[in-house]
Amino acid sequence: MIQINSNVGCFSVKNSFVDKYMCEANGSYIKVYLYLLRHSGNYNLEISDIANGLNIMESDVIRAFKYWQKLGVIEYK
Repeated sequence: MIQINSNVGCFSVKNSFVDKYMCEANGSYIKVYLYLLRHSGNYNLEISDIANGLNIMESDVIRAFKYWQKLGVIEYK
């Protein structure tokens, strides 16, 4: 049995994201997407913040952005 601590904040992930993208996407790309969801509304979020928060390289964050943009999941400029 898995028990999740419900005393912490939460955010939701659409079922369609899990069904359509989770199997094919690189693990770092999933981490970046979830981090973005968690911090949605924070418009001052820098690539370095994401990389530091996830303990991955900034280049991996940029690759994730490009991957998700190519699939139409996010818009990245």
